Formats: sequence, structure tokens, C-alpha cells
Amino acid sequence: MGPDEYIAQVVAGALFDFAGFLTTRDEPITASARHDATPWVDAIREFASMRGLDISDADVTGWSHPMAECLIECYLHDKAA
Repeated sequence: MGPDEYIAQVVAGALFDFAGFLTTRDEPITASARHDATPWVDAIREFASMRGLDISDADVTGWSHPMAECLIECYLHDKAA
């Protein structure tokens, strides 16, 4: 598996993990152009805290770059282990 595939798997895993987390919440969250995004941000913060993720400097647009540096480093580290 190459770095691009590794990144895709990590991102896909995080998305599915977050979706699963949403199903554990008592409060529903609705998303559309007409709804406030604050409940989503709150849910993301809660999820990140639960997973020990620091999202204070989240790279909202750069995560999808195929050579995202931090994920490449993780890939190389996993391969070396």
C-alpha cells in the first residue's frame, strides 16, 4: 500500500468513526444550508476530546492533499515498525 492509499484509509476510518459516534448521541444533529453549524462543531470537539485529538489547528483544507506531510510520516513510521 502506498502513501495515498494509507491516507485514504486513515481519513475514511476517521469519518466512519465519527459517524458511529454520532449514533451514540441522544441529541440529533441536522445539517443543511438552513441550519446552524454550531452543533456540528460541538460534536466534532466532543469526538476529538474523546479520541485525544488536538483540533486547535485543524487544517480544514489541507487534509485532502495527497501528500499530507503528517500522514506520510505516520505511514513511514508504521512501515519501519
